Amino acid sequence: MRFNTLEEPEVEAGFDSGWTPTLIVEDPEGREHWRSQSYLDVRRFVGELPLARLKGAIDRHDYETVSGLAEEALGRRTAGDPEREPEAL
Repeated sequence: MRFNTLEEPEVEAGFDSGWTPTLIVEDPEGREHWRSQSYLDVRRFVGELPLARLKGAIDRHDYETVSGLAEEALGRRTAGDPEREPEAL
């Protein structure tokens, strides 16, 4: 969702946000799992979203998702980088 806090100042108070932009990841029940209160360039934004998903899965004790996200992150981090590529057994 996107709000203009100048036009709707009550929204800023409702989310306990003292700074814009504020990005919040919540689950359907409204529990917050991740928050960023600053501008993120595209590279950092894309990098932090998987962390938000991982934090949400940990908070929900959804260890199957945690495992899948961890493997996905490791694959992305090591793929194509010979110094980080796992050695073949």
